Amino acid sequence: MLSPAELAVIDRSRSPQFAGELSGPTHTFSARNLSCGDEVTLQLRIENDLVVQANHTCRACSVCTASADLLCETLTGTSWPAKVSLAEHLAGLGIALSPTRQKCAELPLQALNQT
Repeated sequence: MLSPAELAVIDRSRSPQFAGELSGPTHTFSARNLSCGDEVTLQLRIENDLVVQANHTCRACSVCTASADLLCETLTGTSWPAKVSLAEHLAGLGIALSPTRQKCAELPLQALNQT
């Protein structure tokens, strides 16, 4: 039986709130995990050093997709440049991850940290 946190990750991956192309992004960041093929692109609209909108497109597993969606939620309304720590981001997912799955969850943050 899955925990509520695991169900939340599955739900977020199936129905992400921040998925899709952003109209008129000011910043775009992409990353790819060569070992599994996950790909994520973050698009941000930044106005007056504030992230006013963040969206993602993923061709990725459920953990990576949920992670990208959570990151976009976290970024929206924050000052730019954004400072999201890996520990904070992983804690936001609320589930224990194997080292392999942790790489899936880290991919959206790796894209963002290319700034």
